Amino acid sequence: MPGFMIQGGGMTPDLIEKNDLNPIVGEFAINGRNKNATGLPHILGTLSMARTNVMNSATSQFFIVTGDAKFLDGQ
Repeated sequence: MPGFMIQGGGMTPDLIEKNDLNPIVGEFAINGRNKNATGLPHILGTLSMARTNVMNSATSQFFIVTGDAKFLDGQ
């Protein structure tokens, strides 16, 4: 997505979608994580785990921010 991010992961080397993955617990304050862990800004070059709207749904997809995405800060 130009000016926003490049997303990757979620596939095997043979380009088969990964299924039955256990989601990771996100570094959210509600999960008892240090608030500073979620205070990192989403600026050019930031690497983040991709997830749905469900906080602890990240599995194997990630994204690299290609432009400032302040609306993701604190997520």
